Amino acid sequence: MRVGLLGAHQADNAAVALALLEAMDDRWDLGLDDALLRTGLEAAEWPGRLELLDGSRIGVGRVLLDGAHNPAGASALARALKDLGLRRPTIVFGAMRGKKVRDVLRALAPLDPRFVFTRVDDPHAHTPTELARAWRRVGGRGGLTAPTPREALRRATGDPVVVAGSLYLVGAVRGMIVPDGEED
Repeated sequence: MRVGLLGAHQADNAAVALALLEAMDDRWDLGLDDALLRTGLEAAEWPGRLELLDGSRIGVGRVLLDGAHNPAGASALARALKDLGLRRPTIVFGAMRGKKVRDVLRALAPLDPRFVFTRVDDPHAHTPTELARAWRRVGGRGGLTAPTPREALRRATGDPVVVAGSLYLVGAVRGMIVPDGEED
C-alpha cells in the first residue's frame, strides 16, 4: 500500500491504523473494502504536516510546512528531511512560549540547519531574538532573525524552505500561500 503523506513515520502510523481496523473487522465484521482502504491511504492529506507547496504566489520557491512544535515532531521532521536528501535546510522557525524550544532545536541540530527565526503576531510567541539565543545555547551557530513570517521567507534561501516550530506559524505561512477557500 502507498501512503499519500510524506515521512516514514506516516507509513508506521498507517500500519497501526490498518492493524486496528483489521482487529475491529475480525471482531465486528465491518466489511472493510481493501480497495477503498488503499485509495484512502494513497489520497491522504494533512495540511501543515510535511506538506510541500509552491510558494511562487508569495515570491518564494517551494515551501515545506511541518508544525514540529514538540521534540518528537522535530525528530520526525529531522528524519524525514534526511530521508528526502535535504542537506543544511533553511528552516523558518517560530515557537510559542511553554514549548520545549531547546529540545526541539536539539532535535533539528544534526541537520546543521540555516535558521531564520521569526514570530507570529501573538503575545504568547517567543521573539526571534529569544529563539536565536536558545539556538546558541544548544550549541547552534548562525541564524538570522526576522520580525514577521513574510520577512523571514524573504530572507530564507534553499529549496525547499522549511517552515516549522509552531502550528500557528505554519498556519500563517500556509494562509499566505493558499488563500481561504482555495486548495493547492
